[in-house]
Amino acid sequence: MRPRVSDTFSSRLTTVTRPARPWLHIYTSPKIADFLVEAGAWRGGPSLKRANLSGRSLVGVDLRGFDLSGANLRGANLWSADLRDTRLRGARLRGANLGNADLRGADLRGARLHGADLRGADLRGADLRSVPLKDANLAGAQLGDTNLSGANLTRLHLDAADLHGARLRRADLREADLRGAQLVLADLTGAYLGNAHLQAADLSGAKLSHAHLNGTDLSNVRLSGADLSGANLMTADLSGVDLSGVQFRGACLRNLPLSGADLSGADLSQADLTGADLSNVRLSAADLRGAALSHAHLNSADLAGADLTGADLRWTNLNSAILDSAHLEASDLRYADLAAARLLAPSITAADLVGALWSSSTQWPPGVKRLMLKRSEKIGPDTWRIVSPRDIGEDQDRIQVPSR
Repeated sequence: MRPRVSDTFSSRLTTVTRPARPWLHIYTSPKIADFLVEAGAWRGGPSLKRANLSGRSLVGVDLRGFDLSGANLRGANLWSADLRDTRLRGARLRGANLGNADLRGADLRGARLHGADLRGADLRGADLRSVPLKDANLAGAQLGDTNLSGANLTRLHLDAADLHGARLRRADLREADLRGAQLVLADLTGAYLGNAHLQAADLSGAKLSHAHLNGTDLSNVRLSGADLSGANLMTADLSGVDLSGVQFRGACLRNLPLSGADLSGADLSQADLTGADLSNVRLSAADLRGAALSHAHLNSADLAGADLTGADLRWTNLNSAILDSAHLEASDLRYADLAAARLLAPSITAADLVGALWSSSTQWPPGVKRLMLKRSEKIGPDTWRIVSPRDIGEDQDRIQVPSR
């Protein structure tokens, strides 16, 4: 049974020792306890507000429901302590050992946890808003439904931590170690995750809209149902990730290596994919309306049924790409490489194709190839370039190949 400071203040604190004299045990009588412990309550519990317990050994102690606001617990050993529903507002816990401690429902707002050891601690439902945790170790900690909004978690060890449903809005997680962490349904809206390590983490259903993920290692993470709309993913590593159905609306994915990825059905509308490597990518039925894809590599990509209405595809490599039934209305395909592409989409005639290259193996909708030959100039043994209708001077109304 855990030692407990009871409401009558007559229990024995056999775990309270001074580190310099580990042989010393303090036993409290009611009179001494009344002197050390202020009467009062928080959620019905006694008070140790502003108590000086710096460096004390409180291993396994039961302080459930206590008010420890402003207490000095610097360097204290609270390993496996019961701190459920404890009020620790403004408490000084720098360098404290809270490993395996039970902190469920604790109020830690304003507490100082720099360098604290929280490995394996249970912090489910705790309030850690804007708490400084610099150099703290939270590896394997349980942080489900914990409020960490705005918290400074830079370079923290959170590997294998359980953050299911945690609130991390605008939290600073730059360079944090989150490898293998459980972040299912976590709210990371606007969070800073630059250069963080998230390998094999589970972000299923997580809210990552407008999150900063530049340079983040997201290899082999789970993103099923995640919302990354407006997120910055420049230089992020997404290798081995199933991106099908992920929300990337308005996200920045410039120059990303995404070759072979599965983005079928993904929402990439208004996304910036300029210069991205999307070769052999599955983008069937994806929403790419208004997306920036200029200079991107989409060779051998599957874009069947994709919505590319108003997309910028200038100078894009679409060699051998499949665009059957794709929506290309008002899309800009100027100077794109369409050699050997399958363009069996009637809407191709509503796109701007001036300067686009194609070959004899390019597949056009029925009757379109003949008209394209009238609109093109041969520039190689098996290469044609589409020119502006005004440069042809005839049959300008027979097919739309607009110039701008």
